[in-house]
Amino acid sequence: LMIYLRKHLQLKNADAPKEYSIADLIEENPEKIALLNLFDGEGLKFSKLGITSLYGIKKIDQAIMQKATHLNLSSNYILDKEHDPDFPESPFEQYTSLSQELNLENNLLISIPANLFQGLGELAYLFLHNNQLTSIQDNAFQGLDNLWILVLGNNRLTSIQDNAFQGLDLGSLCLAVNQLTSIPDNLLKG
Repeated sequence: LMIYLRKHLQLKNADAPKEYSIADLIEENPEKIALLNLFDGEGLKFSKLGITSLYGIKKIDQAIMQKATHLNLSSNYILDKEHDPDFPESPFEQYTSLSQELNLENNLLISIPANLFQGLGELAYLFLHNNQLTSIQDNAFQGLDNLWILVLGNNRLTSIQDNAFQGLDLGSLCLAVNQLTSIPDNLLKG
């Protein structure tokens, strides 16, 4: 309930519609993304649009999806799978060309569902700071084989499972401004 209240208060303060998914954004005109200059030839920019749900992200034109090297969904009101009944399974699986960055900072994500990052094996930068994440489960970032920078700062992390970062070969990991009281001994093993 607190998550919904927070979301609706933020929406009200921003004079945004109560619910606004990516499907709503492109509903009337499939080329609307290009018309709104949301695709710049390299990536999609859905930042600060008041989006509350990833529902419809798979409806974006395949040609655009296969060209995008970065995807910016920052500064919206996106909820996680547990709190959004329309949250798509593996929402980014069709973004196989996404090799630069996925930016989900400044949203309302509380958890990272299984398969969230499926299909993003080439991704280098993942920004998840300024969300409401409370814990990181084992293998949360599975499949992100080329991830170099992972930013999880300014969340509400109280725990991280031993194998949360298993398989990652990170160059930089940010966990600043969280509520961690301990870090598992084997967390960064290898």
